[in-house]
Amino acid sequence: MKIEPVTLTGQLVRLEPISETHIADLALVATNESIWSYFASGALTNETQLKEFVLDLRKKQAQGTDLPFAVIYRETGKAIGCTRFMEIRKEHRGLEIGGTWYGVAYQRTGVNTECKYLLLKHAFEVLGCIRVQLKTDLRNVRSQRAIERIGAVREGVLRHQMIMPDGYFRDSVYYSFTNDDWPRVKAHLEKLLGSYEQKLSTQVINYAARLTLTPLQTREELELCARLYSNSEPWIMLKRDYKHAIQTLSDKTSEVYVAKAENEIVGFIILSMQGAFVGYIQTLCIASSWRSKGLGSHILKWAEERIFRNSPNVFMCVSSFNQDAQRLYQRLGYEVVGEFRDYIIQGHSEILLRKTKGPLSDSQQFKKD
Repeated sequence: MKIEPVTLTGQLVRLEPISETHIADLALVATNESIWSYFASGALTNETQLKEFVLDLRKKQAQGTDLPFAVIYRETGKAIGCTRFMEIRKEHRGLEIGGTWYGVAYQRTGVNTECKYLLLKHAFEVLGCIRVQLKTDLRNVRSQRAIERIGAVREGVLRHQMIMPDGYFRDSVYYSFTNDDWPRVKAHLEKLLGSYEQKLSTQVINYAARLTLTPLQTREELELCARLYSNSEPWIMLKRDYKHAIQTLSDKTSEVYVAKAENEIVGFIILSMQGAFVGYIQTLCIASSWRSKGLGSHILKWAEERIFRNSPNVFMCVSSFNQDAQRLYQRLGYEVVGEFRDYIIQGHSEILLRKTKGPLSDSQQFKKD
């Protein structure tokens, strides 16, 4: 078996050799503590911990014991998790798939199924493996069901197989695939992936029902929101970096509200309730992994209710290159009232939008908070 770095590409994801360039993306999706309940390396909820983790993986790769991958969600181009080949035994043509985790938004989707398909296909058809194993914590029933769902054979339990970071003596359940299993498993996984694509086209998940919005309070929230801002479009295109994001989010003349779903920060909104444009939505940012789930519309509706208590008008700007946002705002009843050409970057305009309940002359009906 010749084990060397490789990129594996599917319909949903791309598995590429992990590096420090992936850390910022991973930090955005790693904040939910539930990800780490059974993870053998312990929690990796910030960039410092993730950097140590990635550097350790790179060291193991250099030693020939592991081949780690960043999981890239192809729709956004962002890293949304990790997986790897480990316990590599060249002399016995065997290895383990493990160290796998994904951001909460990507769990119970086709991401894991496709990752396992790509890894197994490479292991059996390129590397020539005769055995691929997986293991999971005996307490992690959800993981066991997921492994069984993709066709792995349950082999048994190794008692006290490892000591967890909290000192717990973990019993591990072992599963495997062999080269004899692979034709059957391959057909099964391809069927699952086809079913997922069909389901995805009609599935609507009401994440908005689980959304909360609260004022920005902690330094941790500030830094995470700044990373969301500086690592996603349209702010990358607008050349808004992390330092600029910190300054914008720290402006005491603005109101900043953090959006959370399933205990994970998924975005934020900044409102200007002072000056000439009272009711100006300065920024609406949704994490790339949580887009296309209806959260932006829900947060915008909440912001409109907040603004209409004080002003008859809601204003915002959208970049001329951001066609998706323009269509969304038009659908939600915003009208174009102006254009600032070459305002932030050469060759692109900022389009001023308004949603109104009436002219300013009627503003006496709106009370001050």
